[in-house]
Amino acid sequence: MERWSMLVYDVHLTVSQDSGDKHGSYILLQQSGSVAQNLRHQIATLKDTFGWNPRSNFVIVIQTQKPKKLKQLLKEIVRQLWLSNIVNFVILISNSTHPVVTAYSWFPYNPTVLCGGVKTPVFLDKCIKDSEGNAYFLNNASLFPPKVPQDLHGCTITVSTFELEPTVMRHAINNEGYARGWMYEDGLELRLLKVLLEKINMSAVFRQAIPNPWGKIFKNGTWTGILGEVQRRESDVAFGGVIIDEWRWKAVDMTIPYIWDSMKWHVPCAKPMLRWMSLTMVFTPTLWVVFAIVYVAMSFFMWLLVKIHGWLRQKKSQYYSSLVKCFLYMWGVILGVSSPDEVPSSSTIRYVFFMWLVFCLAFNTVYQTYLTSFLIDPGLQHQLSSEDEILNSGLKFGYHTLFTLRYKDLTQKRYSRSTLCTNITLCLKRLAEKGDYAFLTSDTLSKHMRAYKYMDSSGKPLFCNLDDSFAHVWYAMCFQRGSPFLDRFNFIIRCVLQAGLIDQWQRELKYKGILYGKKYHDYHTENDDEYQVLSLSHLQSVFYVLALGSFLSCIVCLCEVARYAQKIEETRHQHRFSVNIWAGVLGERLRRPFKTFLLTYCLLAGEWAMSAGLQMWFMQDGARAHFLRNVREHLTLTFQDHCSGRGSPTPWAARFPNLKPLDFWLWGHMKRSGQFQRMRDSSCQRTDECIAMNGRQIELLL
Repeated sequence: MERWSMLVYDVHLTVSQDSGDKHGSYILLQQSGSVAQNLRHQIATLKDTFGWNPRSNFVIVIQTQKPKKLKQLLKEIVRQLWLSNIVNFVILISNSTHPVVTAYSWFPYNPTVLCGGVKTPVFLDKCIKDSEGNAYFLNNASLFPPKVPQDLHGCTITVSTFELEPTVMRHAINNEGYARGWMYEDGLELRLLKVLLEKINMSAVFRQAIPNPWGKIFKNGTWTGILGEVQRRESDVAFGGVIIDEWRWKAVDMTIPYIWDSMKWHVPCAKPMLRWMSLTMVFTPTLWVVFAIVYVAMSFFMWLLVKIHGWLRQKKSQYYSSLVKCFLYMWGVILGVSSPDEVPSSSTIRYVFFMWLVFCLAFNTVYQTYLTSFLIDPGLQHQLSSEDEILNSGLKFGYHTLFTLRYKDLTQKRYSRSTLCTNITLCLKRLAEKGDYAFLTSDTLSKHMRAYKYMDSSGKPLFCNLDDSFAHVWYAMCFQRGSPFLDRFNFIIRCVLQAGLIDQWQRELKYKGILYGKKYHDYHTENDDEYQVLSLSHLQSVFYVLALGSFLSCIVCLCEVARYAQKIEETRHQHRFSVNIWAGVLGERLRRPFKTFLLTYCLLAGEWAMSAGLQMWFMQDGARAHFLRNVREHLTLTFQDHCSGRGSPTPWAARFPNLKPLDFWLWGHMKRSGQFQRMRDSSCQRTDECIAMNGRQIELLL
């Protein structure tokens, strides 16, 4: 046989036992005297116990001889019980002089015009004894009949809530410009409340929203915010994303959960890759490295083959003789530029060149095919996908202030950089518009906000969330402890869940949010258009390469100019000077070399010709000094037909070598005889004199 625990209480003693379970029945014994005061004291003591259950069945037994003003006493008792939301009770009045027990009770909504107003209790039945001593009720009436009717005929219920999309959305303001009473248009929980009130025929009166509606808890268990209003009996029910947890469970009575939600980290969506990187994004870095290695190896191998071929054939190639040229020609094949025509005739070399040509053709075809796609859509950067990446990325992050109370993990050292957020809407707006913040919040709330406000014209969200959930929560409505509506509301909520209305409402609000966002919050991004016109931003990588190449070319040019200028400065004093020397051979006689003007030369030549009896030929190759009119006339007059050269009577023979007797013998003879040394000494003397005179006239000093 199961044993029931019993809680024994005396007016002058404290509670003797409290098992921690919710109690199903209470029996309160009252003696004659200050019945209402003792009852208030008993109820206050019972409220401090964990097992306090105001929806239990209460039996209040009053023993008195002959109570005076019975109706007033019963009304005072009902008032004390109603202040604690005790509805299921029966008051038994026993008279010590008469063995009769009278039973009274109270129906708060009967008649409905009172709507919970306190009035005189209702007589239920009488318990008497027969002649044999057996006790029984005369009418055999139920001592605990249903106290809340199915139809409340429009009685009002006070509601505390606030705007929290998608659960509650505020709507109406009157024409005078101030709140006529806080009316709300739509929302998941608001739709649920409408169904509940419609089924029991009640109307809602909304209290004005207060700052920090979720409130905070004090050490004594009391709350601020909408839960505090319920605790203080200022409201009958409160809702608005209220999460079921142990602290709220102890403070108020909560309905069964009806919305399942998860807390997730919301982060900025991955940004598009920079367009200037599109040139290298076609292939992976590993493939680019392999391609560079193949290019270097192929250039070196080609150069080596040409070297071996030239050594075997004793024929040097003009175009592939150096390693630098091989690199340039192989690079030209990669770019699709024609290479020099003269490729070594070796079949091995041409086969290697052909294989490189085929390889470059295939590589360029694939590269150019995908390059256009990457120029238009360069892809996305890395997307944050875990909590560790958020914490290590240096990105600022935060969460609501109440999260530190519910989730103790957020007080760990790894979350020390977090910033608390008091306004969820503003934090999500910062995340969507600036993209410099990560926020931990409800997934249901974020999905609604994305659909309503933060979606671009192509239907892409302006912020993203992690796939993994930080925590899972349930939402419920909060009632006063012992509220008579709780059981009725729980029954209706179960029916709503079984019908799938919550899921249907979520889909409708999401669709409505998408349409609203398209109409009023059309965020336009760069990649929204289906067709795009190529602009400077698409080809910026090409201009970057051009600018980089031009810059490097300028640097190399400046280095070459500086090097060349330094080289000229170092070798300026080593320039080679030349001196024109005229000499002649006449018969067996050598005319000494001399330095003179052309006119003197011509006169001496004439003297030599006359002394030789015109037996000599004058040969000249048509130099400008010999081709002057007066010189040609003098030579023709002097040598007549024995003058050979350009413009002379006897023309220079075609293809005749410009070789004269002086070229065979004279210059070597002069070197051996010391003629050049004397002329070099004379030139050095003239140079020293010129330096000493600082460039002035020196002919008089020689």
